[in-house]
Amino acid sequence: MDILWAVLPSLSFLMGTLPRDAWSATLPWYHEFTLLRPLDDEEDWALFVANAKRVKHLSMHDEKRGLDTSGLQHQLEAIALQLQRHPILFPSLRSVHISSDVSPVTAVLLGAVFFCSPHLEEYWMATCKCMPIASVLHGLASWRPNIRFIEVHTWPSVPSQIIARFTHLEKLCVSSPLSEEDIFHLSGLHTLLALQISFPHSYRLCDAVQSADAFASLTKLSLYGIRDVTQASSFLAMITLPRLGHLELAFNMSEVIMEPQCSDLLHAIALHVSLEILQLRVYRHNQDDDDEEDEEVDGSISIRPLFNLRKLKILMIDTELLRDAFTDATIAELGRAWPDLDCLDYSPSIRPILSGPLTLDVLAQCAAHFPKLTRLALDVDALLVPAPPPAPLAQQMIEVELTGSLIDQENCAEVAAYIAAVFPQGFVRVNNYPDTSHETLFWTHVKGMLPVLRRMRKELGEQVDHEVEMSK
Repeated sequence: MDILWAVLPSLSFLMGTLPRDAWSATLPWYHEFTLLRPLDDEEDWALFVANAKRVKHLSMHDEKRGLDTSGLQHQLEAIALQLQRHPILFPSLRSVHISSDVSPVTAVLLGAVFFCSPHLEEYWMATCKCMPIASVLHGLASWRPNIRFIEVHTWPSVPSQIIARFTHLEKLCVSSPLSEEDIFHLSGLHTLLALQISFPHSYRLCDAVQSADAFASLTKLSLYGIRDVTQASSFLAMITLPRLGHLELAFNMSEVIMEPQCSDLLHAIALHVSLEILQLRVYRHNQDDDDEEDEEVDGSISIRPLFNLRKLKILMIDTELLRDAFTDATIAELGRAWPDLDCLDYSPSIRPILSGPLTLDVLAQCAAHFPKLTRLALDVDALLVPAPPPAPLAQQMIEVELTGSLIDQENCAEVAAYIAAVFPQGFVRVNNYPDTSHETLFWTHVKGMLPVLRRMRKELGEQVDHEVEMSK
């Protein structure tokens, strides 16, 4: 019985244990929940209290219909009235996830009901834009200063030292930018392992992290909405993160990143030699499609500074950032730098370029020089199909994504045969990029052909083995 209640997708399932004559709702998901009578008798709450003790993880979201916020407020109001009788209704609760916006009143009620849970470790309200965040943080700091994970949409506009009170915090995710004072207080939390924030746009930011041990425990850093590449490079160059294994940078640019800026960025990243995962994405806005082909990155940008990252396992770089860094001829050099690479993703964040420097021959190069590769995402020109290798170059199962690449309907079968020859255990992933409906359709055909070719190869191999055995 305990395992059935351990993970709940909705608070309403618990409310359904109340006497059936006391509530009405739209079944089976308990939407539009309304109480029909007062619930003053302790027997009315007996089943609720017994099952609430079993709940460890509680989510409040319905992907199909969204969260019934009005019904949730009614539920919380009823539950809050029981707190005098049962101060800790959820003694085993570890995490609360709310995936829809709620009213300030509902947010306060959530705190009243759940903050007293002694084992609460995660509080996730990433999409709640109307939440009184200052009150929520003060409530958490007062009741659960040992909380390990906080994810919220907004952050108090007035800088506060309250974050320093979360002395056990391991992960913080905030959608809105923080101030340099907030960054200063965060940098002193030596329990913080993962930080995911919108990049602060302040010229005093580097002054906030001058301490030699700032963010010393970080193993993952995600910075989103970066508009100033130079500022981001300076920030990364200033902090020393000896344990950083995962770095994710997302740039929100209106202009092309120039070669000096990009070079400085790569050199700053290369200082963090413990990195195993590197993700660099670029999201362009206010871009005129007619002028897109005329915009070129200023100069030839070399990826070689990143060769200092000898532990790299996953590399995801936007083609917008390093337009010509990868070619068929440079794959061997990359393979020598990162022989243990598990994932190579050199593709656009928004849409394919459809005119990159790579050809299908790059698949054979990757198979030869990255023996541990299990995922490969590239933009290639698949209009010309090279001769397949005489023997498979890789035996591992690998996911290949070439969705946005140029391909012609007439050579779909040749492309599928080539992929199957290079990666016998490979399968193609198809993403539907905007303005590439034809390419998506053709790559879907390729995806469907691969299992057939794999089965034919297996049957042919079994037939050859049988004939050899019979000839003995």
